[in-house]
Amino acid sequence: MKDAHASALRRRDLLTRAAQLGVGLAVTGGLPSGIERARAQSGSLRFYMIPQHRFETYQKLFADFGKEKNVRLQPEVLELDDMRAKLLATAAAGGAPDMSWENNWSQEFAMRGLVHPLTAFLERDGRELGYPDDWLPRAVERHTYKGTVYGLQNFYTNMCLFYNKKLLAQAGIKEPPRTWDEFLEAALKTTKRQGDRTEVWGFASVYRFFNGFLNWYYQAGAEWYNPRTNRVVTDSAESLAAFQFFHDLIWKHRVAAPLVVEPGIAQPRKLFTSERAAMILSGPWDLKPVQQEGPQLEWGVALPLSGKRRATIQAGTGLFILKNSPNKELGWELIKRLLRTETMVAVTRETNFVFPRKSWAASPDVQGSPVIKVFAEAAPSAVDWNAGIRLSGKPELYTTMMQALVDEVAFDKKPVKEAVQEYTEKANKLLGG
Repeated sequence: MKDAHASALRRRDLLTRAAQLGVGLAVTGGLPSGIERARAQSGSLRFYMIPQHRFETYQKLFADFGKEKNVRLQPEVLELDDMRAKLLATAAAGGAPDMSWENNWSQEFAMRGLVHPLTAFLERDGRELGYPDDWLPRAVERHTYKGTVYGLQNFYTNMCLFYNKKLLAQAGIKEPPRTWDEFLEAALKTTKRQGDRTEVWGFASVYRFFNGFLNWYYQAGAEWYNPRTNRVVTDSAESLAAFQFFHDLIWKHRVAAPLVVEPGIAQPRKLFTSERAAMILSGPWDLKPVQQEGPQLEWGVALPLSGKRRATIQAGTGLFILKNSPNKELGWELIKRLLRTETMVAVTRETNFVFPRKSWAASPDVQGSPVIKVFAEAAPSAVDWNAGIRLSGKPELYTTMMQALVDEVAFDKKPVKEAVQEYTEKANKLLGG
């Protein structure tokens, strides 16, 4: 009786706070009801995950979880684009999984009414997860919609500067660059040419705008979108400075390798490991490949550069529970296992991947690694690159249209100011339509 009374009080307090925040917490907003539990498929738990995350740590966790809960786990492995399309097609009509990996979708899916609010679960188990105090604030913000949390961050990736120690030393540079000015100086000094052929590039960038260009954009102090006015602000002085700097690395200073249009991001890494590029911007996904491809390479990882501010872009996947799942409780229990600090540390040992919990960053495994430690230190400066604009309902603004703008600048198709102004006008016309 005491436990039931305490549970009722927790429920009453939760509803009171929800009402104060203007948050609806009907049956779908709280813990699973008796009716939901009765119709739950207790013998299985369906979820979507991405192929890059089929780690041994997770396979063991799934096996142990299934045995302990006497449940059959049914993961379906999908690339993120396919996963998103499949979730959107099935979440409202039925047939969606119980839970899923996600990639910056929590707020949008919450806006569409497709995912289950985690309020009651966090009221009950937040302390066990160290939530939210043990989590970086932006990792919490990106899953919060109108004051309610709809997902939890799993991987929390950012990009830092990979540099060749030998090539910098040969150019008389003792420390990796910290600012744009220092970076340009290092790129100029490490670029080597034989006639018309460039033997070594000072820098190599990836093609995709969000992995390459946006680092410069936010370091310039630029902002993309103003939610109060519902307008993009890409024609600001800071924005123009970022586009011009990026353009000039390739076309004026000729220190950056011309971009190669390819679906992957291996080309800069290949230039780096073959010592044909002194510096690249990349993430923890490239740590093991660099070690494998360049076993004799003398290299290091430095914090993101500073223009007007130090910044990098934030990426990484999270986890959410689908609104129509009959197995919300089981899905939540699996999410908790995946997000334990010890699970995160085990995955880091296996993969070098980076996570959003402060206790993960403070662990001996992270602090003892000269490269992973840098990504942990950079995480607070990571910007949620399409925050706000992704809720505009106009995804083309930050996918095809922005990529087209970066193409025009990177491939020198138009003067920078003209290209940026055209994007800004088209984007704001679309937003106002």
